[in-house]
Amino acid sequence: MQGEACRPSSPLPREISDLVDRGLFLLIYGPPATGKTRIAFEVAKYVLGKGGDAVVLATESGTATYARAVAACVPTRVVLDVEELLENVIYAASKGAFMVVDSINWIFRSAPTEKLLSVLSFISSVLKQVGGLAVGQVAEVEGETEMALGRWVIPWADVVGVTRRLGGEARGELEVLKPFRRAIAYELTAEGVRWLE
Repeated sequence: MQGEACRPSSPLPREISDLVDRGLFLLIYGPPATGKTRIAFEVAKYVLGKGGDAVVLATESGTATYARAVAACVPTRVVLDVEELLENVIYAASKGAFMVVDSINWIFRSAPTEKLLSVLSFISSVLKQVGGLAVGQVAEVEGETEMALGRWVIPWADVVGVTRRLGGEARGELEVLKPFRRAIAYELTAEGVRWLE
């Protein structure tokens, strides 16, 4: 059974596992290389380890590379255009799978028309209905969260957290901003994430 072989590299913090167990829509965003993808795969492994169904919809090649190298137990589909992402979201929702979309805003960045951004809003609304996790990529530029995330994703999310680096290369922090405020430190490891609290 896949769930038995697929477990997080360290137990999720209780606050995070409780939110996942409640079927909420979690959004984690932040600058590149702050651990968002690793956290997302740890959550997917948590769901699979409990016997649930989970899939990662990878819109960036780096996500697929990480899946092959470190989290091969997590079903991962590479989706490189908006239509394919929409089809996969609808299919996963119809099957009751816990979805991870990494990165939810990446394929919308090149030409963010109102029509395309309405699709992003629809995908966010599906995640709100069925639960799941979305990773949002933002540059370390003030105000970028307002690009696509602020208007089209964040309003739908039940849980919002932002990642940032702490000190050394491998340490980071997930600051949960909604529905409660809490900073959770972690260390990036070869196997995934080691939570420090």
